[in-house]
Amino acid sequence: MSINGIQLAKSNLSFNQPAFNGGKIDDVKIKEYPDHIEKRTLVKPSTGKKWGVGIASLLVSGLGQFVNGDIEKGVLFLAGEIGAWIAPKVFKVRIASRVLLPAVKIWSAIDAVKNAKSTVVTVVDKK
Repeated sequence: MSINGIQLAKSNLSFNQPAFNGGKIDDVKIKEYPDHIEKRTLVKPSTGKKWGVGIASLLVSGLGQFVNGDIEKGVLFLAGEIGAWIAPKVFKVRIASRVLLPAVKIWSAIDAVKNAKSTVVTVVDKK
């Protein structure tokens, strides 16, 4: 028996498709270990997860990206928020913080919601 071109050790192993909010399966990765087989399925996230990462990014820009696993984007959005806090003090322009900070926070929240993802992990013993 093979799944995605990977030959499994025993033919009686089977994986059930995850019933995760009726989500669409985007990507499947299978890893074989000495004692078990692990299947990671990337699925469409729940509405709660999307709300959670969006609110997290509104509180601290980049936090939603960190939760989604997009570390590079998270660092950039966090740096943008820090820059928006520092810019008015350095350049003596208050409009920068009144426009730039909300723009960074809203952009971060929208990006986090659009790129939200969830992973379902199924583990089967080889015994």
